[in-house]
Amino acid sequence: MVAENGASVLFGGARDLELWSTRFDRGEALLEARVWEGKGEREVIRGVGSDPSPGLLTLAWRRGERAFPWDGTWEPRRGDIIFLALERDGADEIGERLSALGLEPITAPGEK
Repeated sequence: MVAENGASVLFGGARDLELWSTRFDRGEALLEARVWEGKGEREVIRGVGSDPSPGLLTLAWRRGERAFPWDGTWEPRRGDIIFLALERDGADEIGERLSALGLEPITAPGEK
């Protein structure tokens, strides 16, 4: 119904934002940026932000110089960057899953 009316839902669906707020307040969440280099199936990659996993919240995506809030309408192109929040305790496992899908982490200069 939402899409039929030309609208979209922030975060691509219902998310427990109070829980995420608490995680950030307590230092239990990490922010991460990942780039899609065209590896993996487009439909699988597109579904990452709709993942209902409680340890993953997709926040936004960027193409070139333009950034957009995550609303589940992303059509991936090589070089797109997505911004995520990860629960600290499960970050390694989620990160491995994202890498297996072709979403590689972006590190700042000097980071490992």
